[in-house]
Amino acid sequence: MNIAIYDTEHFETAYTLIRILDVSSNRLTLFFPKEMADQLKPMFGDRSGSFEWVYLERGNQTNWLLIHSHFRRNRCELLFLNTVAHHHLFFALLCRRLRPASTVLTLHQVNGFFEPSFSFSPRSVLQYAGKKLLAREVSAFAVLLSTTKDYIKEHQLTKKQVFILPGSHFEHETSGGNAGKRLLIAVPGSVDLKRRQYNDLLQTLLLLREGPAKLHFVILGGAAESRSREMLASLNRSSSSFASVKVYDGKFVEQLEYDRVLSGCDFVLAPLSEQFYEGSAEPERYGLTKSSGCFFDAVRFGKPLILPAHLTIPPELKKQCIVYKEPGHLAALLSNMTDEERLAYSQSAVANAQQFRLHILRKSFSSFLTGLGFAKDHDPAG
Repeated sequence: MNIAIYDTEHFETAYTLIRILDVSSNRLTLFFPKEMADQLKPMFGDRSGSFEWVYLERGNQTNWLLIHSHFRRNRCELLFLNTVAHHHLFFALLCRRLRPASTVLTLHQVNGFFEPSFSFSPRSVLQYAGKKLLAREVSAFAVLLSTTKDYIKEHQLTKKQVFILPGSHFEHETSGGNAGKRLLIAVPGSVDLKRRQYNDLLQTLLLLREGPAKLHFVILGGAAESRSREMLASLNRSSSSFASVKVYDGKFVEQLEYDRVLSGCDFVLAPLSEQFYEGSAEPERYGLTKSSGCFFDAVRFGKPLILPAHLTIPPELKKQCIVYKEPGHLAALLSNMTDEERLAYSQSAVANAQQFRLHILRKSFSSFLTGLGFAKDHDPAG
C-alpha cells in the first residue's frame, strides 16, 4: 500500500508513525524539510533507504501542490498530515482533491485548532477559515493522549473518528533506579517561560542546598530568547554541592546528547504550566488539550515522570507518574527517597512503558484503519 506522511516540526511523533507503518506490505513517502529528514535518517539506519524522501521548504505555501502531484502519480491511498502549522486552507483543498483517498490530521493543540483566536486582520481571517475548512475536509484525526480524545468527544468538537497516536514508543532498556548512586533528574525540553514553571524549580533547588541526599539536575534544553537565557543562568547559579545543575549553551541540545542523558537518568521532571494561550480562544491545558514531549521522553526510555499536581494525567501514564504539590513537596520527595522507593519507581515506569511497544501500537492502529474502511487483508499496519 502506498502511504504518504507530511510533517515539518514533530519529528518524534513522525518517527513513531513511520515505525508503525514500516511493514513489508507498505511503500512510504515522507514529505519533510531536509533538516528534519537529516535528524530522522540516522534513527532508521539502513532502513532509511527503504523510504522515499521528498524534501520540502518549511512554510512554503506550494507544498500541498507537490504532495498532490506525487499522491496522484503514485496512486496513494492514505495521507497522514502529522503537523499542519501553516496554510491550513491549502491543506483543506488538498484533502478535498485527494478524495476518495483517506486523510488523517494529527492535532497537537486541540483548542488552537477547533477554537482558534479571531481578529479582523487578513491573516487571522484566513487562518480561522482554513482551520474550519480543514476540520471539515479531513477524513479523521489523531491525538497523542486518551484524555485529549475524551475532551474532543465531551465538547463535541467533531463527529469524525479520533485515533490515539502516542508521541513515542518504548524501545530502550536503560539504566536507572540504581541504589547508592547520585540521583539524576532530567528536565527535558526547550527553556520556555510560557510553558514551564521554572520559578518552582528554582525554589526547589534553594530548598535542596542542604539535605541528606546529593542530587544532580540536567536542564536538557536550550534557550532562544533573552528571558529564557536569563532563567537558564539563574538555574545554573542555583547549583550547590547537594543539588548540582548542568545547563547547555545554545538554542538546542544535540539529539545524541539528549538521548544519552535520558537513557542514564533516574527521573524525568516536567514542571509544566497549568495552561497557556497560543493562537486559541480557549487556553491549552497540558494533559488535556495538549501533550508534552516530556511525557513521551519518559515513555521512550521507561523512566518515572514527575509532574505538578495541577496537570491532568492520562490513564495510560498514571502508573509511570509521581505528582508533587509545590516546591517544598518536590524537594522532600527527592531528598528523602530511599533506595527501595527509587527501585520501585523505576520498575513501575518500565512496566507501564511496555504498553507502548510497537507491536501493541500496530494492533491499535489496525483497528483505526478498519474504521476508516480499509479491509483487514489490505491493512497498512500489517
